[in-house]
Amino acid sequence: MPLPQPIPDLVSLDLLASVATLGSIRQAAIAHGISQPAASTRLRVLEGTLGLELLNRSSGGRSWATCARCSPRPVRCAVRVAPRCTSPPA
Repeated sequence: MPLPQPIPDLVSLDLLASVATLGSIRQAAIAHGISQPAASTRLRVLEGTLGLELLNRSSGGRSWATCARCSPRPVRCAVRVAPRCTSPPA
């Protein structure tokens, strides 16, 4: 069965999971070794790819958007499982 298009990249999903875990784009950017503007751009591209607003942005920080399809749990799960899916069989 073909995957629906477009498919978000795992690096962006991992960054999004880090925002959820660390509580800010700035802290996630530091953890990923990229600048905060680069992280913000990557997350906006991810939102565009998915057609969803994933984060509420305000001067007080970021939080998950309040929509039924936006939750950090599936993102963390996808990022955790991905290496097992790409590794060659033992």
